[in-house]
Amino acid sequence: MGGQDYTSQTGTVTFLPGQTLAAVMIPVIGDAIDEPSETFTLTVTPTAAIANGTAGATGTITIIDGNAPGAPGRVKVNVGNSANIDEGSVFSRSITFSDGEDSGNDGWTYSVDWGDGSAAETGSVEAGVSSFDISRLLADGDASHNVSVTVTDVAGDSDTQQFQLGVNNVAPVIALHGADSVNVGASYTLDLGAVTDPGQDTVTSYIVNWGDGSSDTFSNAGQVTHAYADPGNNTISVDLVDEDGTHTNAGSLTIAVGIPPADVSVNAGGNATLDEGSVFSRSITFSDGEDSGNDGWTYSVDWGDGSAAETGSVEAGVSSFDISRLLADGDASHNVSVTVTDVAGDSDTQQFQLGVNNVAPVIALHGADSVNVGASYTLDLGAVTDPGQDTVTSYIVNWGDGSSDTFSNAGQVTHAYADPGNNTISVDLVDEDGTHTNAGSLGVQVNDDVVVETVRIGDAPMRITKIAQLVDAWSDPVVDTIVHKADAGNPNEAWSAVTPGILSTQFLAGGDLYAGDLGVSGRSVATSSIAQELDGTETLRFEFTQAASAVTVSLSRLFSNDESSIFSESGRLRLFDADGDVVGETTFVADTSNGKQLVSVASEAKFTAVEFNAGAYDGGEFSFGGLASTSGEFATDIFADASGKLYGSDYLIDWIEPTFEISLVGVGDIG
Repeated sequence: MGGQDYTSQTGTVTFLPGQTLAAVMIPVIGDAIDEPSETFTLTVTPTAAIANGTAGATGTITIIDGNAPGAPGRVKVNVGNSANIDEGSVFSRSITFSDGEDSGNDGWTYSVDWGDGSAAETGSVEAGVSSFDISRLLADGDASHNVSVTVTDVAGDSDTQQFQLGVNNVAPVIALHGADSVNVGASYTLDLGAVTDPGQDTVTSYIVNWGDGSSDTFSNAGQVTHAYADPGNNTISVDLVDEDGTHTNAGSLTIAVGIPPADVSVNAGGNATLDEGSVFSRSITFSDGEDSGNDGWTYSVDWGDGSAAETGSVEAGVSSFDISRLLADGDASHNVSVTVTDVAGDSDTQQFQLGVNNVAPVIALHGADSVNVGASYTLDLGAVTDPGQDTVTSYIVNWGDGSSDTFSNAGQVTHAYADPGNNTISVDLVDEDGTHTNAGSLGVQVNDDVVVETVRIGDAPMRITKIAQLVDAWSDPVVDTIVHKADAGNPNEAWSAVTPGILSTQFLAGGDLYAGDLGVSGRSVATSSIAQELDGTETLRFEFTQAASAVTVSLSRLFSNDESSIFSESGRLRLFDADGDVVGETTFVADTSNGKQLVSVASEAKFTAVEFNAGAYDGGEFSFGGLASTSGEFATDIFADASGKLYGSDYLIDWIEPTFEISLVGVGDIG
């Protein structure tokens, strides 16, 4: 039923003798507006012919307002007024609504169509709540969107209201850099810097108005030059052109143009600050009113750091020269002096201050991502990266459980956790510039719900007197066999047992240990002078008598900048289950020049064998013996230099430490 109105009117109904029922017709107007219930009064008056009865009677009839089918029912949405906001801002608003019928335990759903072509946002409102918040990042303007908000109850009744949301375009701003003065005729360099624009706009043209009535248009930012013909004060302004049009005076810079003096005058530029390890470069301009002909000039640059001054010459007709310097270490501040001298001996010296910021060092950390309470956790303090010429003297390891240890050298350090939980290991480094906190971090989960046992195999002495020492180091009841093959891609080649000898270098038959570390004596390719290193297509495989859940390996002779090249050695470790399927894999790249590296991998699926290869992935294909870049990306396959020397990845295994989950019932010692 719809909402109802009736017209106020007076009418007469006549009852015939004996008649007790008559119809009263009231015109009703149906609409979709909720209104209060309405009433009218019906008065019955007997005629004089009736001898008895009531002299008069009055009755009240109530018309209850209802809802037309498909009308909004009692859901009412208040979306607020129209709004305008700048691009790049976030518009937020609280939407309120009411529902006379469904204010109990049913709740509501809502949708917001932002009118920008994106999918509608939806959500729900729980019973007893009559508002919800909406927000939107207005990424770009000028624009105007009709935002529609719909609230629906569980019965399907809904109401939709709209408001207009305008997005104002914000003009971009450009940063300008340049000297505050220049001489007539000299080359002035303006640096068109970063553009700030909260909208998603791209500058396509930079219009530079030089302030002397001339202008130039450039398609890219960067350094641009201009020569002024007349002295005076000029204001450079830059207009920017993007999708929204031309934005005038997006940046400005005032410059004084002077008459060059009769003698030498140098413009060395303003002060500057850069990070250590960076190269500072600048173009120095000068003028010479007397000697602008065919004489030329000499210059010297004293960098203010105690080094010898740099010298050079400028040919006639040129009024600038470039200087550059590697800023090797900070924090520091140097007063740089630039002197230009003509052939007559006239000279000018100008200075600027060059600041060098210190950059905090960063350390590479390697270790397993989990360990059990009470077990020994091994952390590998790896390579330190520092663009400055600094030397780390202390490594402070914060284990994440409230304890810390200080070490004087990098390498492998250990710790035992007393309580379970998630811990973040962080390492602070101490060098000449002080203490650098959190130079590296690594997360480790400490478990107590699984009893595990780790067994280390290897770690053999470098100098031995008996082969038995090597046999003992690389033997354990948990190791079924240690085998290798020459060609990992040849399924028909049989696996050969590793030989714990140290003398012969025969193909897969000689001693497979070098200084106590394990490899393969076959040498697929001679990429190293050490015959036992794992290289080329060779594969080294450990097979266990029990299923393991994780493994940690200490590698040796895995070098960054291998053989003084720009490449780093790399490799692959794969895990195999009892069916021969790969259940886990990790790759590694050398990050230190000492050749030591710790590699860990865990698998939810238990494994009974691990295999090692040297090389790197080139896309989805593994390049056996390939080298990686220092960032870990594929760099090159095995290659030869001009002398025929081969370069490729190769390494040895110092020790391997598998982790086994064990039962406490009827289990003796492992290993």
